[in-house]
Amino acid sequence: RQKEGMVDPVYELLPTHAPSGLAMVTSDLFPNWKGNLLAGGLRSERIRRLVIQDYEVIHEEELLLRTIGRIRDVREEPNGHIYVLNDISNGALYRIEPRN
Repeated sequence: RQKEGMVDPVYELLPTHAPSGLAMVTSDLFPNWKGNLLAGGLRSERIRRLVIQDYEVIHEEELLLRTIGRIRDVREEPNGHIYVLNDISNGALYRIEPRN
């Protein structure tokens, strides 16, 4: 898993995640997630929320685990909401909103 002359990853998404889409949460709509990374997963059919502190992942949470299928992309839009696109034949777009 290592090779001379190459830098090892800081963090690995294991088991295999097949990442597709990565968004950093900057919105004030999600104050508890601000600064976190959201990594969509094709094979894993989930979003992984990664809490980073001092360049190190200190917490990981799984979201939407096998509920909407393969995650094709995850993005935070200017309005502050988070949108998730899945990979089914007709495709579906989901909006994540904060709980009140």
